[in-house]
Amino acid sequence: MSAPSTTLLQAATLVAAKLMDSQGRVWTSTELKVWVSRAHGMFVSDTRCLWTANEYNDVANTGTMAVPSDLLKLTAVTWDYYPIPKVRMVDMVRREPNWLTKTGAVEAFMVDGDGAGTIRKVYTPAANATNKFGLEYYQAANSLTGDSSVLNILDWMVKYVVYYACFMALSREGEGQDLLLAAHYNSRYKKGVKMVKDMVSAVNAYLMTTVGSSSQTMPSFGYRLPPNYGRVEGRRR
Repeated sequence: MSAPSTTLLQAATLVAAKLMDSQGRVWTSTELKVWVSRAHGMFVSDTRCLWTANEYNDVANTGTMAVPSDLLKLTAVTWDYYPIPKVRMVDMVRREPNWLTKTGAVEAFMVDGDGAGTIRKVYTPAANATNKFGLEYYQAANSLTGDSSVLNILDWMVKYVVYYACFMALSREGEGQDLLLAAHYNSRYKKGVKMVKDMVSAVNAYLMTTVGSSSQTMPSFGYRLPPNYGRVEGRRR
């Protein structure tokens, strides 16, 4: 499958062609680019079509890390390649008052208590930590800062971004407003979103039922499965 290649300028040009305004008599190029950028962000958020998995080296005696700038929604967190559960700070305080100063194996994580954009490991990695901390998550749309910026979605999905940009252009008050045609493009956008969401759901369902998927969850906090449980050699997500 080809990598994304459609630029902001190309997408805006497609919108202008759909609106039959390639000369920019009704809508300016700047307006179209703004709408494409907004539509791109909405499409990625609505469909959750971008997913990634990253690994980070534990830092000795450091229990927090900043979340990735492109994180939209966490789907799984792992430590040493084992899934770990999410816990709340209030529950940890009740369960184990000295948890914050405890070091050793990371058995859970939390996202509250340290401010927005921070993940805390439970427990803090020890001084000789050499383990991997993994994050699997849906990605947000990339920022389109210039004409050559590439939309980070597959090229066949770009048409739905174009449809929503057309919807916004035709909904603008003043010359060129056509609410009936705007509704048509909004409907086409929503149909595309539903189709892509169905595809994403089908892929997720497959991964959730595949032996060895990292989407399997831990039965309970503090319990770790045997090293080879549910794993098939050579199978990776």
